[in-house]
Amino acid sequence: MLKDGVALGLITLFRQEADPFSDREIALIKTFAAQAVIAIDNSRQFLDLQKQLNCEAATGEILGIISQSREADAAVFDKLLEQAVRTCGADQAVLVMVSPNGTHMSLAAN
Repeated sequence: MLKDGVALGLITLFRQEADPFSDREIALIKTFAAQAVIAIDNSRQFLDLQKQLNCEAATGEILGIISQSREADAAVFDKLLEQAVRTCGADQAVLVMVSPNGTHMSLAAN
């Protein structure tokens, strides 16, 4: 199974008796392989779209928190880290901020 010259998979058929496959059977399997490539491509596109929508939803949640808590930076950063961990499938995230006077704040999310 090829897409743009790149191998995506393989269909293997065999028979117990030594009898070659007919041209019709070979054409049918080629059709099945082409349909499988289309299904694989559709699945990948769906997963890419799903990831994109998840990222947009996470961004929307972060923007919602920012608009609701203009003075509570910690709540914004907590939500940002939570969304980063969830969206990226990470185990942990750490945010370190350094201010011009040298103080810093660290937040971690699991």
